[in-house]
Amino acid sequence: MATAIEAAQRYSPFEIIADESHSLARDVHDIVGNAMTAIHLQANLALRTLELRPAETAEALRTIATSSQRSLHELRSVLGIHRADERVATLDRLDALVAATVAGQLQIHIRVTGDLGTLPAAHDEAAYRIIQESLTNVVRHADATSIELTIRVASNLLTLEVSDDGSGSAELAPPNHQPGQGVRGMRERARLLGGDLSAGRRANSGFAVRALLPLPSLSKEHDLDV
Repeated sequence: MATAIEAAQRYSPFEIIADESHSLARDVHDIVGNAMTAIHLQANLALRTLELRPAETAEALRTIATSSQRSLHELRSVLGIHRADERVATLDRLDALVAATVAGQLQIHIRVTGDLGTLPAAHDEAAYRIIQESLTNVVRHADATSIELTIRVASNLLTLEVSDDGSGSAELAPPNHQPGQGVRGMRERARLLGGDLSAGRRANSGFAVRALLPLPSLSKEHDLDV
């Protein structure tokens, strides 16, 4: 097995810097895109309910405050301002992510099979970012009323599925249009972990994202420890 030093020697400093810059840009895109979508939705809701339904206005403003604070926290972490061991992109925060992104605008059904606590850090973060981007795309583009989110953790595979009942993501329409940065970024995250991601219209209606992320086996982890 090649050592980290041998692997690094295969790349020039310029390639390493370019790769790190690309990774940073992908993270910032996901964080900012998610935050701006949530804030835009809630601000419009607050304007609509300002006079007639003040309680809803207050709730929308609380969501804006929470979403913006969470996103600033994530940006600070990505940019290295927080401690290296302080992880903010983790499925432990899935409920907060869903609440901030969907923000009561759509129905969402979540199914989790397996123990999320067993996921390696890299898989945990990739899953969080893929779900974050998928939900944001539904809210932005799909004209949907409901979302199905499924997470399955097996002994050797993490499966993520996000589907909706909308008219289809604008990122893949019209037919000759190339996938947007969001879909590319999700697919890159999956491939960096040896997995793959598909995104496209469903047979009947709506749009679906499905990611398959292989998990390291216990035997391989033990071999590395020897």
